[in-house]
Amino acid sequence: MLAACERGLNFTALCHESGITFDSFEDQSRIPAAKVSALLDIIVSKTGDSTFGLRIGGSAKIAAAGLIGNIVSNCKDFEAAIIQMGKFSNLVADGISFRLHKNGNVCELKVEATKVWKMDYPHACKQLIEMLIAFVYQEIKLLSSMNPISNVQINLEGEGKSNAEAYTNIFQGKLKLGQRVNSLVFSKTFLKTPIHSGNYDTLLTLERYARLLLGEDQSAKFSHVVRRVIINLLTAASPRIDEVASSLNMSQRTLQRRLNEENVTYSMLLDGVKQDLAKRYVNDKSLSLSQIAFMLGYAEQSVFSRRFKKWTGKSPFVFRSMNNSN
Repeated sequence: MLAACERGLNFTALCHESGITFDSFEDQSRIPAAKVSALLDIIVSKTGDSTFGLRIGGSAKIAAAGLIGNIVSNCKDFEAAIIQMGKFSNLVADGISFRLHKNGNVCELKVEATKVWKMDYPHACKQLIEMLIAFVYQEIKLLSSMNPISNVQINLEGEGKSNAEAYTNIFQGKLKLGQRVNSLVFSKTFLKTPIHSGNYDTLLTLERYARLLLGEDQSAKFSHVVRRVIINLLTAASPRIDEVASSLNMSQRTLQRRLNEENVTYSMLLDGVKQDLAKRYVNDKSLSLSQIAFMLGYAEQSVFSRRFKKWTGKSPFVFRSMNNSN
């Protein structure tokens, strides 16, 4: 939607014509296939650009890919990233899937649409698939930081007779058109290329949030996800609510509203995290109270001590002495 607006199209008008509400973007709700298709058809019609999806994928950054982009960037290597894309492809569109096939020393990552999608939304399929393949191609180069993509081949079903220059600019001569599948083909050794931004703790939190959005984790609560993000971000300074919202790829307003639905506030979660960690740290005799205060974002040990006594009814020194004597 942002790319369409950058082309001079009106956001409100696009929402109205496609039947998509503004809240769908705010909540990261999955938008029904019919509305996604309508939106893409409208954009292509108004811009006159049949390679609109291709251009978006070729120019987008990982941060613009929403939750699935954050999940990918926190994986340890490209094989793990591909597995995650397969698990959560429905966050992009219900009818699109990623499948990795290994044959000897060669791997093929197929981006496929269901038969129903191909029949009901042929134009949307083309836009989405070309966007995803172009995006994966670009991000493979960027995330690896060593450009090991020289032997990658891109296969696309379309003929690409119009706007051929767009395909050439993005895929740099590595493209074969008119193929039976849409895919990227590369060496098996490439799977173990590390993603240097990977963070396992952050990945676990994002996975849980993704399952929550897809309705796969019925026991999960949004507040539990936010709590994990706070723990991951808590260093010498307390994480701000806007930082936590950004980590979950949503606005601060949406994060607050969703917490309110569970009768929880951000300050309550932050205070609870600090309280739980404080008790754990105080019981660790290897940590000084000044170190603990710093780790929990308190500028002074005295401020931390007062807060700890409010939580437990005891000073950190007394609390430590009592627990270590038991």
